[in-house]
Amino acid sequence: MGSFGCELVSLEQAREFVGWYTRQVCERSDALTPVVTILDDADLASSVGVAAAALRAARHATPVDIAGDEAWGAVLCPVTGVPAAGSVLTSRVGSASLSARSAEVIAAERLGRDWHAAQQARAVPRESGERLLLPTRLDELGREMGESSKLAVVVADLNGVGALLSAVPGDRLAEAGLALSALTEAWCDALVGLVCEKVRFDGDRALLGADAQGVDGAVSPVVLAAARVPGDGREPRWFLPLRPWVSAGDDVVMVCESRLAWWLAEQMVCWLDATAVDAEDPRARVDAVLGQRPTVSIGIAVVPVGVSLSKGHALALQVCERAKRKAHATSDAGGDCHGLDWHRGVLDAQSVSEYRDRRQVAGQHSTVRPFVWSRDLPEAGFAAFVDRWLGPGEQSLRGELWSGLRSTVRDTLLTAVTRNSHTADDADTSSEALREALEQLNARRRTLHRAPVELPDDTAMAAAFLDALDLRDEYLRVS
Repeated sequence: MGSFGCELVSLEQAREFVGWYTRQVCERSDALTPVVTILDDADLASSVGVAAAALRAARHATPVDIAGDEAWGAVLCPVTGVPAAGSVLTSRVGSASLSARSAEVIAAERLGRDWHAAQQARAVPRESGERLLLPTRLDELGREMGESSKLAVVVADLNGVGALLSAVPGDRLAEAGLALSALTEAWCDALVGLVCEKVRFDGDRALLGADAQGVDGAVSPVVLAAARVPGDGREPRWFLPLRPWVSAGDDVVMVCESRLAWWLAEQMVCWLDATAVDAEDPRARVDAVLGQRPTVSIGIAVVPVGVSLSKGHALALQVCERAKRKAHATSDAGGDCHGLDWHRGVLDAQSVSEYRDRRQVAGQHSTVRPFVWSRDLPEAGFAAFVDRWLGPGEQSLRGELWSGLRSTVRDTLLTAVTRNSHTADDADTSSEALREALEQLNARRRTLHRAPVELPDDTAMAAAFLDALDLRDEYLRVS
């Protein structure tokens, strides 16, 4: 602590200096509180006394307002850039670290806390509420050093809602909007509750995923992050590895640990298609007001931790739109269809779309995505793909033949199919690059007296094989 005085020749210079001084002090440390007093030459002794009293008070108490309307050179909110109206604790454990915030940010943070508390109370089952918490930060999603450093943004968008709403009488449009909002909110709550049911506790750890008796080569279970909150004598608590991010209208956006994304997408479809429990069930309300229940298209973007959520959301939205277009085209041919697509990596959203279109024009069938299947034939959808390629079967990529090729499969085969695909004029096709890589791989395997690895002859099967390669080390089967 310290003090100094100075004399300035004009009120304008005084304002400029006080603003600079205040900002410099606050940027140096949020534990310092600048106190500025203007002395009156007519009563200098009294003014000095007032200044000294203000300085002593500041040493023993933090002012409620860091800066107000009368402050010269107000401290700026780092979020909005406007003058701060108050201070908030920035530490999760309640330390005295303060940060300036504008009134708008303070109000938004208050609304966010209230929304979080309401969702925690509503979505997490009562029996789990003492041990499982919804996360509020990305590093609480279950990231494991050396195991997983990726998160997924999952975007779900109901299909054909605009057309269905156009057929609703005008006096029932408000009812339809409320029914859709209730549906998406219940959808999020159901997924959170389902994940809570699947969590198992093992000593001082909480796990989600296949147990030790799972399939060979299966992805390791997600280890839930321990809650970093002050001890209060109760049982240990953990953060759930997912968080509903947006629930509005006919859209749902979730953030989760990357290994859970595809299982969550499957469960979203299952819940939406399930029979309504009663007349108050939001699914029954939507059926009644829209005349039918919409299908859904889902986009998944997997990005490394540290990449902005806005970029992950843009990627997920892009692949969701692709799934939506294909589902719409397939539905027009007969039957209501769900759609699912994904992207792993950090390309910008437009590049992903251009890359897919370019490969399709060039005849490079390296994917069968987006997956589209009829609501009436769920067994022919993504679940069938998972059972065929990522299940316990002998031909699965997690079967006996492939179980020892974890890194070789990804580094050699998957890289081979993408390395020559950046322009539509490339001479090497995906299949040719793959065949070459397989020949080199099998030459090494022959020297070790091992069975050769073979790619399916059928083009569609080969493309599905490549999609399975993409998920082999990522898809987590939750049992």
